[in-house]
Amino acid sequence: MHTSFSKATLLLALIVTALLTVGARLAHADGCARGKWTFSEDSLQKARGRIKSDVHKSVSTRVECGLAIETALYAEVFPENCPPCQKEYIRFLQDLIVFLRYAAESTASAKSRAIDYSNEIEMRKKLGEFLLRTNDTDLIRNFWTDNFEGLGDAMERTNMGQSFHMEATLAKNRLLSTKSYKTWARAIRSCQTWDFAKGQNRDLPALRKVLLCAEECRSALKRIRDRASSGLAIDKEEAQLVLDDLLPTLDQCSEDSSQ
Repeated sequence: MHTSFSKATLLLALIVTALLTVGARLAHADGCARGKWTFSEDSLQKARGRIKSDVHKSVSTRVECGLAIETALYAEVFPENCPPCQKEYIRFLQDLIVFLRYAAESTASAKSRAIDYSNEIEMRKKLGEFLLRTNDTDLIRNFWTDNFEGLGDAMERTNMGQSFHMEATLAKNRLLSTKSYKTWARAIRSCQTWDFAKGQNRDLPALRKVLLCAEECRSALKRIRDRASSGLAIDKEEAQLVLDDLLPTLDQCSEDSSQ
């Protein structure tokens, strides 16, 4: 009888602890969602302080807080002619991205990891689009390249080869870094399956047959080759070396392509 009572007490204690933990996480998220968040410099500084606050006992609550604030900001209109607001919003997104990456790398749950990377990718795309909309050459030069490299890294970790190929294609007027060309080339190696991991296992004969003879893949190969040769690279020579290491030259499809 005593043993049964102890087990029941322990089970009740575990349930209460779990409910309190969930309640605390919801309270954090609700507290971040409440109130009036705007794109003003002061509000954005407070938002950054909120997600960095010691009140959070885990990275997951920081992430939930940041995402709640970003959702609240979605309905707001960005003020015109406010460079300080632009810088604070960029920093806010960067802070949130850092916590999302840490959350993805530290969780043991595959489902949570996938969600965190998905949110990181969404925030990086949002940051990249925002930077280009500012038309501020200094902001774009200082932040766009690093963010795009991070986008490629997150997409490679989640085997989103085709998605990164599309992102690189859409950024057609941007100078890409050597790192981004390398990620893009690895994505194209996986053409047809568009799975980064599988693309790395292809030997040269198989790679040539796919990239030179499959229409979609040949088009992707031509696109990255043309892009690099046109000079749209931060280091044109280095980009060409990367492509030569990872991809075949743009040749005719023939029986020899599989040799």
